[in-house]
Amino acid sequence: AGIIQTAAVDEPRFNYDPETGEFLGLFLEKESTTYAWGTDLAQGGNIGSSMVADIVSGVSTPAGITDCRRLTPNPNSNSVWRIGSAGYDSNAFTFSAWFKTVGPDSFNILIELNDRFAKQFTITPEWTRIVYSGGYRNDTTTYKFVDIAGISGTLPFYIWGSQMELCEDFDQPPTTDIPPSSYIRNSNNSLSTVTREADAFSLTTSSDFD
Repeated sequence: AGIIQTAAVDEPRFNYDPETGEFLGLFLEKESTTYAWGTDLAQGGNIGSSMVADIVSGVSTPAGITDCRRLTPNPNSNSVWRIGSAGYDSNAFTFSAWFKTVGPDSFNILIELNDRFAKQFTITPEWTRIVYSGGYRNDTTTYKFVDIAGISGTLPFYIWGSQMELCEDFDQPPTTDIPPSSYIRNSNNSLSTVTREADAFSLTTSSDFD
């Protein structure tokens, strides 16, 4: 797979097959609003028995050699890393993040949306983007968070590039990375939303395509 690239404002983006490198054409995305912050470092906090949440330098991530977060579960139960906040409307959202085991073995982790919707995912020694949509609860209007739990003892794993995007249905795919410099916290420590405008395409001349 290739390395994620960042385009400047008004610079066209082009898509390539991540496995073969085949050129797939002009890349356009719709508008997207996200609640997550600190994308690269998957900022969050401990719930229950504390995970060791290190920031590790010099890791080969989907964006190249950079910093990322390493989570090491506590051997006690209920060792959870929470991304998000209990302070926003409980609409459905799409959570996405890249995961990778620190060691050579694959194992499962548990991801839970809004303290109710839990699912196991397998992570491997290769970076894999995990996507999980849902989270809507009609019994509360103040949840917007993701809990990540290690369920394979104390085996550590990396996480990079977390996002929580509002979605209209449970099958909505995530968009590409929104730069972490855009993420801030409000004074009440709840999450600020960040909206990336939809890509727009206009052709002023066709001479380059004739």
